[in-house]
Amino acid sequence: MINCYKYIQHGVQSGGRDDRDPIVKGGSQEDMMNRSINTTGSEKGWLLFFYSVPSKPVSSRMKIWRRLAKAGAVQLKGAVYILPHSEEHYEFFGWLVSEVTLMRGDAVFVKVDSVETMKKSDIIDIFNQQREKDYHKVAEGVEDLERKVSSIRKGNGIQSTKRLSEAVERYLKEYEEIRKVDFFSSKEGNDLKKRIKALESGVRGISGTAVKEKETVTVAPRRIQDYQGKRWVTREKPFVDRIASAWLIKRFIDRDAEFQFMEEKEIENLDKSVVTFDVRGGEFTHIGDLCTFEVLLRTFRLQDKALKKMAEIVHDLDIKDGKYQSEESKGIEGILRGLRKTEKDDREALEKGMAVIELFYVSRIKFNFMEEIIMPPVEKHFKTSLEKTGKEYKEVHEWMDGDPEKKAERHNLTRMYEYGRMIEDQYGKEALQEYIQHLHDDVKAKFTHIQQDLEKAIADTLAYFGVK
Repeated sequence: MINCYKYIQHGVQSGGRDDRDPIVKGGSQEDMMNRSINTTGSEKGWLLFFYSVPSKPVSSRMKIWRRLAKAGAVQLKGAVYILPHSEEHYEFFGWLVSEVTLMRGDAVFVKVDSVETMKKSDIIDIFNQQREKDYHKVAEGVEDLERKVSSIRKGNGIQSTKRLSEAVERYLKEYEEIRKVDFFSSKEGNDLKKRIKALESGVRGISGTAVKEKETVTVAPRRIQDYQGKRWVTREKPFVDRIASAWLIKRFIDRDAEFQFMEEKEIENLDKSVVTFDVRGGEFTHIGDLCTFEVLLRTFRLQDKALKKMAEIVHDLDIKDGKYQSEESKGIEGILRGLRKTEKDDREALEKGMAVIELFYVSRIKFNFMEEIIMPPVEKHFKTSLEKTGKEYKEVHEWMDGDPEKKAERHNLTRMYEYGRMIEDQYGKEALQEYIQHLHDDVKAKFTHIQQDLEKAIADTLAYFGVK
């Protein structure tokens, strides 16, 4: 049997689909047109939701899509979504039909015992495939956290237990949200739950040795002039924090710096004239939840918006606590991982990695340079011309749309008006319209000319300061 439900739309009660619809297996025409709502919830089967909304605004379509996704519905065919039959899902589709109607759309949902062209196992597979995709997104974050906990256990890093616990709680919450709509208990979900529970135990296990989070981290200031022409030593196989820190050292602290890579056990016996960084017990290394790059910024009081943004990216990639949620971090990480795989020599990997960081920094500093230094004086220079032309454009446009004589008097365009009347008397209304259109185009051209001048002024200023 098939029951079809559709709410009143625009004051007209719409009927349901008949039993000729190839997608569902149904019963009589009387059953399909039944307006009563079956609320017993005792029958097994599926609920199918059909809908269409106007193409604009796009937000309406996205809103319905999000509601369906959150409820766990999956796309069956085109704009047809499916959920296992239950009281809760029945009520959900009922409300969703109302929402679509308010958007001036069209929606209907039906209860079916089966889908004609699909086995029950095929439909369940569609649900499980979607849930596995959802679980996989959470699993990626869990994998990063597993590596972090493993590193701490081996003594290769320190981390706030509070941040670790918060991350585990966040992933557990995300998992529980997906589990609510995992109607057929996919294998991926069961495996992920075991991993998150193991992480909880792991975080509790290191709580006795991990560094407790502090509200503020104090870093002693140092003078750049005391660190010139030094040999800077760090661990082998440089990655995000070491590469970014080396770039920062070479770019802003010690332009004559020489970098060397050693095993940690060798670093402990070095001469005191050597500067060590991003190693345990090093002169510049992690403090609290700060990565080495952040420690260097604070130590030498390097204040720059582009550097601050870079510090957020390095922090997210190195500490992996999701503190800043930087959008650029994944792209930079991917490039540096590629370098790490292809370059066997640490020096070559460092040089190329530093070049990547330099390119990112230049792109950020150019943006800040444009926004904070170039644009204010350039805009001020052209402000008068823009205002004057804008007023003229408005006056001509209003003159075209309103009473010519009154508009001419109000906007002091009498000469234009008189010339227009002369053209109309001698050549007719079509010639007058051409004249008015000419005035309109002329003012519009002035706008274009000023815009071109503005772009040229920006380019000249950039060239003057050597910014490409």
